[in-house]
Amino acid sequence: MIKYSDKVACCSYSSATHRTTILVTCSDFNKKMTQKCLALIKQHTSNYELLIMDNGNDPNFSHPAEMNSALRAVNTDFMVFMDDDVFVEAGWLDGLLACIDDKSAVVVPVHQGKAHFSGIYMADDGEMFHVDPSEIPSYPWPVQRYSSALMLLDVRKIGSLYMQQQYKKFYFDCVHAFEVWEAGYSAICTPLVSITHLCGATTNVAVSNAQAIIEQDRSLFIKNWIESGRLAKLEQSVWRHDIHLGKYVEIVTLARQMQHLCGEELLNELRNLSGQLTDSVCIKDISKYIVARNSNILTGTEPGDWEKLSANGKILYDLGAYLPALFSFRRALELKQNDVDGWVWISLTATRIGDFKLAAMARDGAFAMAPSHPALNLLA
Repeated sequence: MIKYSDKVACCSYSSATHRTTILVTCSDFNKKMTQKCLALIKQHTSNYELLIMDNGNDPNFSHPAEMNSALRAVNTDFMVFMDDDVFVEAGWLDGLLACIDDKSAVVVPVHQGKAHFSGIYMADDGEMFHVDPSEIPSYPWPVQRYSSALMLLDVRKIGSLYMQQQYKKFYFDCVHAFEVWEAGYSAICTPLVSITHLCGATTNVAVSNAQAIIEQDRSLFIKNWIESGRLAKLEQSVWRHDIHLGKYVEIVTLARQMQHLCGEELLNELRNLSGQLTDSVCIKDISKYIVARNSNILTGTEPGDWEKLSANGKILYDLGAYLPALFSFRRALELKQNDVDGWVWISLTATRIGDFKLAAMARDGAFAMAPSHPALNLLA
């Protein structure tokens, strides 16, 4: 079997040998954004058929239905679905085609160099909650789900695997990815192709009934994938046995087990995990996932809470959850203004997230307060 890291080197697919159909969805063909999107496609792409779907800001427009219509009509081996708020760069199509092998059926790029809105490690649990991987591989890697903003499909494999039209606006691309895995194929994200994605500019996401649509689609997803057991089956079979996805299945499993613990129990469990797991990236992702769902571990209002908050912050810092750690340190400092240790840890944490102005201010404050305090050795 071809290794993910070997795909580009050994694959024979390219725009020189295979024609691709590209469907661009827009709300107004005359928009500057749309024209820029199309101009970049023409500039950086060869051997393709271009289809443009202008929905005219129709509130009843069904994106999955129109994508299905295009799939039924396509006569090329490969098809790209793209929104008009995506700007491609040189080599984008060949970079996606190079990742196709016997198993892979969908390939997506990274967006602005990040996996967010493109390849997502985390399995969706019904709340559209996901965490970007702490470290993106330098080679194409498998992903559980992807965004419809730009995706390359191998029509020969999944041309009859249509988008689920009962989803009005959300989840249909997530569901499509899950069905690709169910069908025995894989979805791949390649960091070798990076695009600019304006995220939501194609359609008006601020429509009056947007929240109602989200809730409707979410309820449908929960019924069809969570309550039915289909998602759990994927997690425990196909994904668990994948060298990349198996680790993140474990993260989600651990996070779900711990998300209802109280603050102290949760931090103790995270601390235990940090001693058991050697993979620091895995620990960071677990921490981010859990902390985002359990903000109560960062709260404190009584004067005596400063010590607890400071201790919590140090645990979070050690786990790599720097933003929650910074919040915890700052809350502790509010409760005890003369806490030199707190200033020191704010400086260290701000440095880790790249806020050097805050780091310098906190460092200067700590030295001014107690020039010989032992905690200042951490800043050396």
